[in-house]
Amino acid sequence: MKKYYLLFANEKVLHYLAEKNISKTSMLLSIILPSVATWCENIRNPEYSNIIKLDNHTIRFYTELLNINERSFKKCIKELQDVSILKRKKADEFYCNPFWSSTGEDKSIIAFRNYCVQKQLFVPFELQDIPEEKKQEWLSEFLARNPSAEKHIGIYIGNNAQNYTAFVGKGKERLNSTDILLLLSLAFRCSYIIQPKGKNIQGNVFISNGEIEKNLAKNLCVETRTLRDSFLKLRRKEMICKLPKINGKYLVNPFIFAKGDGNNVRKFQYMIRLSGTDYFDGYAEGDISTSFSENLLTKN
Repeated sequence: MKKYYLLFANEKVLHYLAEKNISKTSMLLSIILPSVATWCENIRNPEYSNIIKLDNHTIRFYTELLNINERSFKKCIKELQDVSILKRKKADEFYCNPFWSSTGEDKSIIAFRNYCVQKQLFVPFELQDIPEEKKQEWLSEFLARNPSAEKHIGIYIGNNAQNYTAFVGKGKERLNSTDILLLLSLAFRCSYIIQPKGKNIQGNVFISNGEIEKNLAKNLCVETRTLRDSFLKLRRKEMICKLPKINGKYLVNPFIFAKGDGNNVRKFQYMIRLSGTDYFDGYAEGDISTSFSENLLTKN
């Protein structure tokens, strides 16, 4: 399903980015640019994987979407290179760091990660600032064990522009870097979307309380009050919603972020759409093919 790509947004990665204090526009681009990257699907020639082509048409699309000029856009691209999310391949092509985001089967993602480590294109984010001698020791172990892909958040990009502009907003409601990092943190913490035997499909839920908020604030390098302001903004923008009659449980908008198998994600989105709730009013419109969804629902 080409509407999905994988984001490996664990807490160590998010802490690294929070410490780097990159701009909100760069943070937005770090989420939406990987949607146009090539798939990791060629195990024998992994160098053709995870490539983002930034031709004039693509640049124009993103500058108009984010309401910035081309100079600002290029400054953001430079910032994403500085924090090792992107690396230039040639004039208008960039590799996207597979420890940040990629699309494909686990074995293909692993092959590209190994290629990146061998060619010293990218290393895991937690290794960026450690001494070179320790880094080399870790990289040798990494290549020896040929690890499976990490748990991931599947990011859903819909057919219409609303799912893009939902990240952008206007004025005070435009997401800043802390808002985005918090949203990723909550999505990473939420439960997988599953369908237990004989039960309705469920998941994409996280728990929040005072202690969890303090831990999140510490990891994202902000005050607890700032984090709570971001939390409220995400609720106003319908990116998360509180589950009724259940203290401390929230649902992440599955039309923006969903964690789980692609088929289960689509079923869950369809169930939300049919439920008649106003949790995420408008996000589903035009994003789900009814006949395709009915097909999925009848498979089980």
